[in-house]
Amino acid sequence: MDARPFEVRLATAADLTFIDHLQKRHGDQVGFLATDTLRANLLKGNVWIGFENGQPGGYVLGKPWYRGKETDAIVFQACVQFDAQRRQLGWCLVERFLGSLPAYTRRCSCWCAQDIEANFFWQAIDFLPLAYRAGGHSKGRVHIYWQRLLNQEAGACDNSYPSSTAGGAMKACRTVHRLEPGHRWDAVVRPADTADVRTNAMEGGSQEDVNLPCRRERKRVQRVVTTVHEPRLPKDMAERAKWFQQKHLGHGLIVAGRARPLPRIG
Repeated sequence: MDARPFEVRLATAADLTFIDHLQKRHGDQVGFLATDTLRANLLKGNVWIGFENGQPGGYVLGKPWYRGKETDAIVFQACVQFDAQRRQLGWCLVERFLGSLPAYTRRCSCWCAQDIEANFFWQAIDFLPLAYRAGGHSKGRVHIYWQRLLNQEAGACDNSYPSSTAGGAMKACRTVHRLEPGHRWDAVVRPADTADVRTNAMEGGSQEDVNLPCRRERKRVQRVVTTVHEPRLPKDMAERAKWFQQKHLGHGLIVAGRARPLPRIG
């Protein structure tokens, strides 16, 4: 690809309004980040913005580490407004982000919803689909995990993907499934996620044969299944007295509207 005369630079606080507006306009594709989160990433230098003819046209938000590894980077959002699309601005933004990564970075990854055209963009710029996970419940989406190897001249490395993820907007642990060789990324079916596992467990299903993705989710399921709620005492004093008499098999009497136990003989 031949780079067009775009201007790409680190975004500043003055660009927050444009970036926030653009991500909300394309929220169905890039997801949602709170304004405070965007501002914090701007201050950390994690956002690059692109201009065409002096006008802002898109941005990319990523971090030089992922899964606690400084050799792995990730792109959280890459967004270009409609009138600037298909002009290589998105490619320039991603390449500028990749060029800013440390020399020891070996991989850059991103998650992308299966049903949007952005997957063809990542495929066109040499990212490979490696795995997938369950997306949100409302749309029944599948998220595809794309990855590109970097700086191979400094040392060969292999593609890799996480076994589970616990972040994102869902705030839930989700198992990551490998995309088998020869299988197309646009043909995979949404796997059962942990919410389906919780429902199955609450209905009496077995938990032993379910592969829960993390310890936190396993404890949460166990707590939901084993917790038994004791009945609460009625607030009304007359109802409380009746409850007391029933509980103690009638060995009690009501004095001034209050339940008093009878002394037991013997």
